[in-house]
Amino acid sequence: MVTSRLPVWVEEAGGLRFECTRCTHCCHGPGDVHFAPGEVARIAAYLKLDEAIFRARYIPSPKADRMHIRNGDPCPFLVGNACSIQEVKPVQCRAWPFFPEMLETRMHWLLAGQGCPGIDRGRMHSLDEIAEWTERVGPMPD
Repeated sequence: MVTSRLPVWVEEAGGLRFECTRCTHCCHGPGDVHFAPGEVARIAAYLKLDEAIFRARYIPSPKADRMHIRNGDPCPFLVGNACSIQEVKPVQCRAWPFFPEMLETRMHWLLAGQGCPGIDRGRMHSLDEIAEWTERVGPMPD
């Protein structure tokens, strides 16, 4: 059973509807992809790259494990309408759209839905599912 880990509006709704339409809007900038511990090494290995080469190619700052995507640019791992690292993609990508920041208010959720046709459509995700994803992602670092 879910405790007060989620905003009241989400709990009152009893869950949220989302179904990925493969539009790839979430795979385009601007924004950052934050890598959780171990993800850089796992993705580098999947791509058969040395981790140092992966970092030099995709992560501009040695102080933060994140990849910046400029406005309008696609993620470098997006090939056509498919993620070329689907099997090892970052938890941030797997958790879309259940980020704590996007769930702060119903308005945040609706604004995200302006760019994502899967928000408020499709199957109902339970409070437990949503809480699990928000905990896995955690708050996005500045």
